[in-house]
Amino acid sequence: MNNRPISSPIAIQRLNPYAVKLSRPHNFYAGYQTNEFALPNNILMFHNRIAFDNHSGSAHNRYVLIVPIQTDGQVIVDHTIFDLRPGMVLLIHPWQLHRYANFQSETVSWLFITFDIAPSDRLNCLRNKPAKLNTMTLINLLEQTCRHYAKLNHHQTNTINLLRLDLAIFLQRLVLQYETTSHLHTAPQISPLISQVGQLVVSTMNQPISVTQLAEELAISPSHLRNRFRQEYHIGVLQYIHQLKMLHAMRLLCTTELTISQIAQHCGFNSLFSFSRVFKRHANISPRAYRLLNR
Repeated sequence: MNNRPISSPIAIQRLNPYAVKLSRPHNFYAGYQTNEFALPNNILMFHNRIAFDNHSGSAHNRYVLIVPIQTDGQVIVDHTIFDLRPGMVLLIHPWQLHRYANFQSETVSWLFITFDIAPSDRLNCLRNKPAKLNTMTLINLLEQTCRHYAKLNHHQTNTINLLRLDLAIFLQRLVLQYETTSHLHTAPQISPLISQVGQLVVSTMNQPISVTQLAEELAISPSHLRNRFRQEYHIGVLQYIHQLKMLHAMRLLCTTELTISQIAQHCGFNSLFSFSRVFKRHANISPRAYRLLNR
């Protein structure tokens, strides 16, 4: 019997230092496993070349990974303004109200990756935390994700699976980077005024509320409230009220069987027509169509 090692190509010998350290398992039918990080699915990627400013904002049931490639700009998420520049990424979580503003040039290059994924506490650490693409590994993973997406059609199951794996590994690396290093910066503090207005709108969600009523509750004049709000949040008070109400409406449309009339009442609208008009202004789609698309 020949006991000499079997000759192998030089490249495969690189495995040997790792292989010889592996011990014989006690159980040949149980390995390492975890359910804490699922694979993303229903992945959509697109690119923006022109500066855009969606004043009304949007909120939906998907994650959005924002990757500026060229040109600085701002992303306003809920109450917080984030300054993004090339070399950074920001992950928007489901139902976060977000909009874009103050691009430094009319010509931009921003990459967007939207996807669904099973709920995971692992991604929560990336909420409202812009991150730097600190390593070539992260950039290479994004490049590979783009390459696989460019090759896709709806019948290429293998490429779709590779795309899902690429994005999952990228997200996992981003989480590990956050956990092992201090994050880029803490989120800017929410103005007490903005916070109070938000709390009042949410606590009276099923009632109509005006700027005058809010000002009275805060013991300031309506004009002072309007001016402060525009200075600190860059939109009008009424627009902000409608944003919060429409975000609540979107959640109800997707997660309940309430009729649209009932949802309008839950959001403090006495008129279904007024509710539908405000909803369409913010979502660019009717409440009924929004429900059908997100079911």
